[in-house]
Amino acid sequence: MKKTLVTIIYALGALIVFALVCIFLSRSRYVPFPDAMLPKQLWELAVDWLALGTLPMAVASVLMRKAYETRGAKTALVFLPAAICAAALLLWIGVWTAGLWFPAQN
Repeated sequence: MKKTLVTIIYALGALIVFALVCIFLSRSRYVPFPDAMLPKQLWELAVDWLALGTLPMAVASVLMRKAYETRGAKTALVFLPAAICAAALLLWIGVWTAGLWFPAQN
């Protein structure tokens, strides 16, 4: 029962990561919230959503590894969705940090 629940949670998270990466790579110009204060295109939102999913995906990956006791290359594959989310988070942190260090000149 526990393995099944962990597998379902991990699979759902991995599927969401895959969908968001596809949206990012397609560079969809659709703006889902045009009336927002800072409207973003869908691919920009996908990066934000990937960054926000880093912690939940990392937890799901750790639980998946413990449930199936993976080793070697299989462990790297289990943590691949979490690594993709972490890369988006690092990009996000880098952009915000650069904005603090090098403010826009008007």
